[in-house]
Amino acid sequence: AIGGNRQTLDADTGNTDPADWKEGWTVEFDEGTYTVQAAIACLGGTAATGPTVLRASSSASSNPIIRTEGSGYDLFVLADTASSFVFKGLTFDTSTSGGSGDVGIQLNAVDMHAQITNCTFTTEGNCIIVTQNGSSFDLNNSTFTSILRRCITSGGASDVHISATHCKFIATGSGYTGINFNAGNTSSLTLIENEIRNIATHGVFFEPDVSGMMVTIVNNTFVNCGSAGIYQNGTLLAGSGYKIKNNVFWSCGTYGIQAADANFAKVHIGPNAYGDNGTAATTNILANSDDITVAADPFVEIGAHNYKLNSAATGGALLRDTAVDIEGLG
Repeated sequence: AIGGNRQTLDADTGNTDPADWKEGWTVEFDEGTYTVQAAIACLGGTAATGPTVLRASSSASSNPIIRTEGSGYDLFVLADTASSFVFKGLTFDTSTSGGSGDVGIQLNAVDMHAQITNCTFTTEGNCIIVTQNGSSFDLNNSTFTSILRRCITSGGASDVHISATHCKFIATGSGYTGINFNAGNTSSLTLIENEIRNIATHGVFFEPDVSGMMVTIVNNTFVNCGSAGIYQNGTLLAGSGYKIKNNVFWSCGTYGIQAADANFAKVHIGPNAYGDNGTAATTNILANSDDITVAADPFVEIGAHNYKLNSAATGGALLRDTAVDIEGLG
């Protein structure tokens, strides 16, 4: 494999050979569907080699599809301690003939990092999950759709960091949230300019009953969440920080933002925009004098998921004409 570049999956036979993938290799996928019958476990890159890169080839006109066949296993289960991966321009599918346990990518060792860019996930189970201390996901320009579970799950480990920018999150599984951030000490969740829609329950669920959790949720669009757009669970502790501002919450089943701990009302957040939410804009949240109440649908075409702002006087124009920096995503 000259230069560490090699296509190791064959779209015609569906055979995988992940044992060939060495630390820091670039594995390129031609356009096509690659079916696997067992979870892929491969080596990540090291500080010396740089990340292992899995990406679409330059000749691919659409995302190559990596798909599970049968249920009971996940697509990528990565357990190489202190390693890193880059996934770019791929589609991950565990929904065609999978089961609810089928995850797209799981980081299952300490100090792992994965960057995901221009990818699409359609999974029966969680799209991505992190279970061990010191690990992180960096998500960019990707779409995460979970049919039965969550888009993102963190399993209570410490020093976990998840960031997402310009992504779309859809989770329709009954009783499940879209993004579940239940992480330990010194962890962070950063969501900037994402679309979070058609979630069965809460769009984002976080539980800050640990020291040093940092939550940044800025310039996101929340639409049609079955319960709250954002739900804070657990007990608020000192040493954590929150920046939740410039978000649009439209047509959530209960609240735009809901805090379980009344002490959250001492935290200064906002401004945000709220409209057509089932119960109220917020609960246990300190009102911001610059919060905006939107009376009319503010989006160009909500049915087509075009969340750019329209020109309705009490809808999109109300947000566009304000000094508050709020913009819906298309």
